[in-house]
Amino acid sequence: MAFSIRETARERRRMARGCARQVLNAGANRLTLVLAGIACVTVSFFSYFVVWIGSMALYASPVGERLGEEGFLFWCIMHLLILLLFWLLATPLWLGTYRMAICMVDGRRIDGKDFFRYVADARAYGRALGITARLILRWLPAVVGYVLMQAFWGSDLLGVLLLVLFVLTVVISLLWVGALGGFVTVALTDDGLSLRRARRLAARALAGERMCDFGFHLGMAWRMLVSLLLVGVPLMLHTLPASMLSAACYVRRRLARDDLYF
Repeated sequence: MAFSIRETARERRRMARGCARQVLNAGANRLTLVLAGIACVTVSFFSYFVVWIGSMALYASPVGERLGEEGFLFWCIMHLLILLLFWLLATPLWLGTYRMAICMVDGRRIDGKDFFRYVADARAYGRALGITARLILRWLPAVVGYVLMQAFWGSDLLGVLLLVLFVLTVVISLLWVGALGGFVTVALTDDGLSLRRARRLAARALAGERMCDFGFHLGMAWRMLVSLLLVGVPLMLHTLPASMLSAACYVRRRLARDDLYF
């Protein structure tokens, strides 16, 4: 017999986090996600340092004197190159890590192939870039706000205004990302599903719950930010894996909110 369980948004958030804790503490799930997270962070930092070291070497060369006249433009180009390299190198591995989290939530067996899923095959790699391109475009307001704050930061009123602007751009990006709903989870769960079809399915499941979804992701982002500011790198030991599992559990429950069978 099939039973339909109606959950409130608050109940869904609480149940998703509770489910994530259970999955995280089962077997070697925590260690697996922590090691995968460390690998992803390493590649992400590599993307930054390659461009940074290259720009410093360029500045030290005779060409650097001419670049100094257009320093701000060169500085913006450098950040765009960092973002491009991060998109090409790191984001497929981050998707592989999230794919492992989804498999853990579904109780499926995982191995190293899941982590390298989106870099071992050209078609899968292209799919990963298509998924992450949609995310990066929606995070551009926050990136622009961060770049402006970093470029013109000061201890006067301008610095306060830039900080407020950055917070607003982060909220805008979260709202824009939230409009995707569970698109990433749906797209990673079924590689045979086209990205357009995955987007429509996620949008249909998000109907009527956009602000609830925004509240969930805002709370998750706040926890990660606080953990990062307080503990730094150990963030990966708990908050990051727990956040991935919570997101997967939350999307699963929302997709099935009208048809939970047991």
